[in-house]
Amino acid sequence: KAQPLYRYADDFKPGDIEGHGLQNKRAVVLEPPPPVPQWITYEQSDGGELLADSSGKTIYAHVFIPGGNNGFQPRAENGMDRPYDWSPVLAAPEASPIGQWSIVTHEDGTRQWTHRGWLLYTNNRDQEPGALNGVRSTDRIWRPIMKSGQTMPGTGV
Repeated sequence: KAQPLYRYADDFKPGDIEGHGLQNKRAVVLEPPPPVPQWITYEQSDGGELLADSSGKTIYAHVFIPGGNNGFQPRAENGMDRPYDWSPVLAAPEASPIGQWSIVTHEDGTRQWTHRGWLLYTNNRDQEPGALNGVRSTDRIWRPIMKSGQTMPGTGV
């Protein structure tokens, strides 16, 4: 998270956190980011490091919860306001699931990536890497995914 790391001299064995809280320092657990498909890239945005497709377009999870979404209701019947703004993130024929990433096959035979069960899309108005044109206050069903695997804070429930 772009912060310097320090070791504390009185921590002798794994799991020791004697320096936690001293001089405003806190213990952290370093973990690798969750596994992602090979085509994923990372892009910097105003909200932090985001997951993007191979061309740098931000990836959004379509989190449609009937009667939910923090009181915001999409206007379209299928839960997608302005469907012409969105392109599904399609899976190649040889692609296979990894970690929290799965693939659903639609009736027409297209295969679309999902993350944690949410269908994934890019926004057609995102013209530069890290753009967030899919985040709108009137439609909180679109959530960019951060490098941590969590959705961007403040973009939904």
